[in-house]
Amino acid sequence: MTIIHSLWSFPLLNNRWNIKKQYEKSFNLYKLSFLYAKQLGFEIVLHTDNLGYELLKSINYDRVELSLNNLDQRNYKFWALGKIKSIEIEGQNSIHIDGDVFLKSENIKQIFNDNFSVLTQMIEPQKSFTDNYLPQLNFINTVSDILKSDVQYSYNCGVVCFKDWALFEAYNDFINDIIKIYNRNMSIEKFYRDSLNFYERMLIVEQYSLPVIVKKMNKAAKFIINNHKDINSDCDKYGFAHAFGKIKYSDSFQNQIIKKINELEK
Repeated sequence: MTIIHSLWSFPLLNNRWNIKKQYEKSFNLYKLSFLYAKQLGFEIVLHTDNLGYELLKSINYDRVELSLNNLDQRNYKFWALGKIKSIEIEGQNSIHIDGDVFLKSENIKQIFNDNFSVLTQMIEPQKSFTDNYLPQLNFINTVSDILKSDVQYSYNCGVVCFKDWALFEAYNDFINDIIKIYNRNMSIEKFYRDSLNFYERMLIVEQYSLPVIVKKMNKAAKFIINNHKDINSDCDKYGFAHAFGKIKYSDSFQNQIIKKINELEK
């Protein structure tokens, strides 16, 4: 069972989310994520570009692929394209985890070995969908029908695994079609510019489009964390943690990460 890390350098070097030095600080996150997954016996492959390799080359990945060198840098605002490309290359049953995802327990393998069309981390909280997704969708739907759907939720894709490859191919095609709409329509660009970077395009392109295509194809998704259960209990059971958002780049959080790396490397 192969775990994928991916790092496309260009979005981070362009200060995604207006956070300085996130490229350099990503090293500690990726290293700790690697160490946790490695102690569970996974093969771990890195998909990156030349600059990403220079940052992460001291991490002892089982395999490194420089597959992201050819991504179109004009699409740097769609930073998860590196993730999608690496899944496309590694194929069915490979498991992509973000560099800030930590797998701490053998129990997580129970989920990975289950039958499913697609596995993701969780359905995101409804408040997040209402606050961060709906304003974007409401505008996009005024200029294109591509995302019109009665789906009123999104997936957190900190972990993604496809066992139904036709679903992945449809998802990949759908993402590319959405990006074309974004890039061709100046009113969409104006919407994001006027919002002063409050909204994140990639939430729509990656994390909303997936449940839309799952529903269109009448498939079923599985989740590591289930909304009807206690989130802390699920995370404890599966030894799962995801340091998503901006806090992971703070000095205090980085210090905690470095401390844990030192403990695991003793």
